[in-house]
Amino acid sequence: MTDASSYEILICNEIWDCETDTFDHRAILLRRDGQYFSACDPRRNGPIDQSQLSLEPIPVAQFRAPFTADLTLAPDTCLQSKQVYIKEPQLIDYSMSSAAEKNTFYEPQLQEVQVYELLRLNPHPNIGLYYGCVVKDNRILGLSLRRYSYTLKDAIREKKPSFDQRRAYLEDVKRGIAHLHNLGLVHGDLNPSNIMVDENCAVLIDFDSCRPAGKPMGRKGGTWEWCPDEIPDTAELEHDQAALKKLEEYLLGAGSDTTT
Repeated sequence: MTDASSYEILICNEIWDCETDTFDHRAILLRRDGQYFSACDPRRNGPIDQSQLSLEPIPVAQFRAPFTADLTLAPDTCLQSKQVYIKEPQLIDYSMSSAAEKNTFYEPQLQEVQVYELLRLNPHPNIGLYYGCVVKDNRILGLSLRRYSYTLKDAIREKKPSFDQRRAYLEDVKRGIAHLHNLGLVHGDLNPSNIMVDENCAVLIDFDSCRPAGKPMGRKGGTWEWCPDEIPDTAELEHDQAALKKLEEYLLGAGSDTTT
């Protein structure tokens, strides 16, 4: 065990076995002096005893993608702006990754950057804005993105938009998806948490599951409730269409006024 008393606990999530629907462990992300560590705690309840944790260092080279000349460097002003969101890798997932996945843990981030670079050259009002990469030591710290007011899920719950406004949101999403499909891309994870709302306009975000049509989904595979039947192996346009039908029911179907 490691003396972890001086480590900052950043995240602690319960991990459940999907097949048995039982608690498995608590996944913990810690930090000290700029270094990140992953740990597992078999206990579900009670405070975390840091002295009993076995800490696994997370090497920077595994979770921060290399920055290359073909990518966009975000302006320095993005770091100070409240209108900008810096999207960083979800390191809490590190402990649940295989050895091979850990070696290239940055892969989803790099794939998302590449999608955003294509979208930067082909902008659309219903696609979230991308300003470039935040970089340190020639590695990508995060993606600099426009910060929007609400997720669609939160907007429905908190703002309770009219039926006409919900229908307008749906049309916005359809236009955004059509733009992706025209570029040969499949979003791959269309759901109310990956749609943002600002100034009565809906935009698509979260492109780490976005792939060219027909290509393997890779490590990311969408959100299971919003997939057609099961998490797909390849990116297909039909998967987005199936998610759009579910979104239409979510926004306009019976009981949509009280959707949570």
